[in-house]
This record gives sequence, C-alpha cells and structure tokens, in this order.
Amino acid sequence: MTSERRKTRGRIRENVTLSDGTFLGEATEENRYHLQPGSTEPKPLVLVGSTGNPTYGTLPTVLMVDQNLTPSAKVLWTYLHFRQGKNDTAWPSQATMAAHTNTSRSTIQRASKELELHGWLIVFRTKMGTQRWNSYRVRIPKYAQDKINSCAKKKRSTSQKELANDSNQGKSSLQNDAVKTPLKTLNKNTSTTTHQSRLVPDLSNFFKSVNN
Repeated sequence: MTSERRKTRGRIRENVTLSDGTFLGEATEENRYHLQPGSTEPKPLVLVGSTGNPTYGTLPTVLMVDQNLTPSAKVLWTYLHFRQGKNDTAWPSQATMAAHTNTSRSTIQRASKELELHGWLIVFRTKMGTQRWNSYRVRIPKYAQDKINSCAKKKRSTSQKELANDSNQGKSSLQNDAVKTPLKTLNKNTSTTTHQSRLVPDLSNFFKSVNN
C-alpha cells in the first residue's frame, strides 16, 4: 500500500492506494470528525450563507425525472452535492447522513448503492487500521449527460430557426416597404442644376464683360 499526503486548504489529505492498484480515496483520520472521540453528534449543516440568505441543495431536473432511482437516492445525491461543495469529495458518515436526511442507515446504504450502480456517485472506500470510512464524489452519468446534450442541440437548432425566420421576415418587410414607396425617378422636363465647387471661382460674368 502506498500513500501520498498533501495539504489542501489547511487540511491534510492522503491518497491511499493498495498494492493491487486500487485507489481508495482521499482521507485521513484528522479530517474525519465522526471518527474522533467525543464527537457523537453530527456536525450541523450550514443553513445560512455569508450574505444572510438561506443555503440550497441542488437537484438537477435530469436526476429528478430519472426513473431508475428512488426518492431516497435523489435526496441523498442532493445532500452529498451540498456537502461536497467545491471539494473533490465529501466524507460524512452514514450516521450523519441518516441524521441530516431524517432516514435510517439502511436507507442510506441502499440509496448509495443505487447511485453508485447507475453512475451518479463514486464511493472511495478507505481503511486505516481497524477503522473504515467512505468518501463520496457526486457526478452526472453518461446517459444523463447525453440527454442534456440532445436537449441543448434541439434548443440551439430551434433558436437558429427562429433567427432565420426573423431575418427572412425582416427582408420581406423591406421588400414590402420598397414596393409601397418606390424610388422617385427624375422627369425629363425637370430642370437640374450642376453644383459649382467652392474651390473654383465662378468666372462666367467676367468673360461676359470682356466680350462686351
């Protein structure tokens, strides 16, 4: 087993890899408050942000309509997404997840297996001595990402058609305006005067006086 320790945002993390190449995740005992003695109660969630507004968990619509998952699995994904934040992983214990989501540990286990089976969750199983814990990384699986991309393509194609229709309507309106108000042509009897440049003086009166 090999391990690589690094410091990220004041926390020491350790990449644990077994001899067969299995990557167990980023974890150290210092980062796991639920493994430390005297911490029986779960760490409270952040309910209010720095601006005083309430915090929210994000549930993608593509996950909301996924018929492969139970409601408990969708709630668990939203909870882990909130706990992960900008970090690479989230590492709450099953007891903490059960307490925060008002479910049982068996429900958490089933829900995490569902998410892992369908690709919505990656579970890093870590063992240090006699203690074991998991780290979680939420993700969007390929089949859900394909749905998102297909909907995006349809939306782009629809917007392009609308732009094309708008441009065609603009051209037709210009043509209609041209038909309604055609260009005025000069009549043959209309007298025209040539413009005398300001740089060249008008010498016509001078030549008339000389001839006389």
